[in-house]
Amino acid sequence: ERLNEIREISHFETLDQATWVEVIDDVAYVAVGQSGLQIINVSDPTNPSEIGNIDLLEAACIDVDGDVAYVADWTDGLRSIDISNPAEPQLIDVFDPDDGIYKVQIIGNLAYLAAYRGGLRIVDISDPSNLNPIGHFDTNGEARGIMVIENIAYIADGANGLVLIDVSNLEELSHLGTFDTPGLAHGVFVLGENAYVADFEAGLRIIN
Repeated sequence: ERLNEIREISHFETLDQATWVEVIDDVAYVAVGQSGLQIINVSDPTNPSEIGNIDLLEAACIDVDGDVAYVADWTDGLRSIDISNPAEPQLIDVFDPDDGIYKVQIIGNLAYLAAYRGGLRIVDISDPSNLNPIGHFDTNGEARGIMVIENIAYIADGANGLVLIDVSNLEELSHLGTFDTPGLAHGVFVLGENAYVADFEAGLRIIN
């Protein structure tokens, strides 16, 4: 019955196409493509207002960890942004592997990256001012989505389908298996024993 009452309560015109959002403590961090990272106050969801922004080349995805936002930039690698003062976000460091970074997931002191033709990349972020690459695995496709659970990285790898990588040993990442989906694997979410793959024109694929 509540679903029949779904309605939009407000709208905020972002600086560019909004591709990702994360909300923490009434603040929305939005990836807005060529306009970078836009920070929006949503404490009153009926009247959102901008707090600050920082220009980047092609922001695609964001994962916030404390006072640092890690931005996957499609054309300029992984960027660490100081957001301790959200009105004036500041660039801290850049890891640019010359791959288009589609997605980033932060777990502890590690950033796991879906790095398009660069496959899986893992970066030590224990010092946000010194992003340090420590692992790489060529997935043979175009890594577009990632989810890491219990030392297994599930990679949505474009035309290559769903790729599973054991990341328990960062010095020797190993391939666990590949399932070739009929479309272009673009995103993945893992729940229980199933992986849910957004497979572009082939819709949603559920893989056990």
